[in-house]
Amino acid sequence: MRSELLAAARDYADPEPELMETVAREADKALAKIQDRVNEGKIDPSAKIRVSASDPEAPLSHRPARIGVYPVAADPFQWGHLLIALRAVGELGVDKVVFVLAGDDPRKPAMTPVEQRHPMGREVLALFAPFFEYSSIAVGTTLDGETNIFRILALNPRQGVEAWYMVGDDHYRRLDKNGNPTRCPSWSATTRWTWGTTRRSTS
Repeated sequence: MRSELLAAARDYADPEPELMETVAREADKALAKIQDRVNEGKIDPSAKIRVSASDPEAPLSHRPARIGVYPVAADPFQWGHLLIALRAVGELGVDKVVFVLAGDDPRKPAMTPVEQRHPMGREVLALFAPFFEYSSIAVGTTLDGETNIFRILALNPRQGVEAWYMVGDDHYRRLDKNGNPTRCPSWSATTRWTWGTTRRSTS
């Protein structure tokens, strides 16, 4: 991560060394927590679930897969996205974070097309494997993250999955900038659903 940060700093016309050092320091903390969880056997980054319709069926496990689902535009990825996901693994103890990259959205004509944005995002996520995973489930749709998390769960009807829906702070607002209700105002960012078992819990 530090080499990637240094490379990014070299590319900036006006790099902010203090910001880069903060990102590096926070990443180091998160990675240390992840290493502790791996050493203690508390997370299993090799846990497999289907995250796209084209995926083959994953082998069933008696242990529920603990998955963070993080819908993002990734136009482009920001260090903040990656730090949040590392913290989710280190602090929440999810096995991995599945990034659902948004499809093309006619309401956002300036967004980089899927054909360019998804391959770039996939390359970034591959650097963090097996803790981060890419999902193409939103390609060809304008579906929101709340819908896509249930679409992922529906791909794994026989596998127990504990899924954490990860959202930006804009979802905490009950009204959008036009005064309309947000998509899911009654949810908190830490709502946890378990699919494929009888248990569902909300924190």
